[in-house]
Amino acid sequence: MYTVYSDTCMSVDEFKRKFEESINNFRLSIEKLIANVEDLINKGNIEEAYRLWRSESKNILEKMRESLNMLREEAKTLGITDEELKKYVDIFKESMRDISNRLEGLAKKIRDIDRRKGIVLSIDIDRMPIVISSTVESMVEGFRNIFDSIGRIIEDSMKSFEKFSMVVSARIRKNDLEIIDNLVASGIFRSRSEAIAYFIRKGIEASREWIEKALEQAKKIRELQESIRKELGDLDEE
Repeated sequence: MYTVYSDTCMSVDEFKRKFEESINNFRLSIEKLIANVEDLINKGNIEEAYRLWRSESKNILEKMRESLNMLREEAKTLGITDEELKKYVDIFKESMRDISNRLEGLAKKIRDIDRRKGIVLSIDIDRMPIVISSTVESMVEGFRNIFDSIGRIIEDSMKSFEKFSMVVSARIRKNDLEIIDNLVASGIFRSRSEAIAYFIRKGIEASREWIEKALEQAKKIRELQESIRKELGDLDEE
């Protein structure tokens, strides 16, 4: 997604294009990460969402810092004045404000999902100030604080949901819990927590027909796998 720029001198027009490209790449990377994290959380894969957020947000920030620092050095080479550079910084600030709002929306969505489960999160997201700092370093650090805050929110949600799942599991009928475990064993859900999250939204009784079809299909797949393994074993013996 990101382009690392060489020390080869570029024109002012090229500099402007590269600057806008860097901002756009950062925005697209964040939007993609947010979409993936939201999808995992909606499916109940909070632990995986946490791991993805921690690794990808760190990578995005480092790429962003590297790209902007190289562009800043190129601006010096081109002789771009501080007044001219301020125009680019203002463009960057506006783009970052939009991204900041998107990140705050993610934090709110996590809280709303947890609130529907009766889970209350105590962590607040660090907000970008109304007047964003004029230095690249301060703006990158501001986003690092936001990313860390969201990471803590997801982590808190993960821990709370684990406790919640244990309580829900204790209240689910034994037969229904066996169905959930069979769905996990069949690979339809990745974990009991994910399955419970799904059925909290849909309800086991309302999904009964779908469950039966899913288990039947999973059984056929297992039988096919066993048949193939047996045939391969027979071939090895010949």
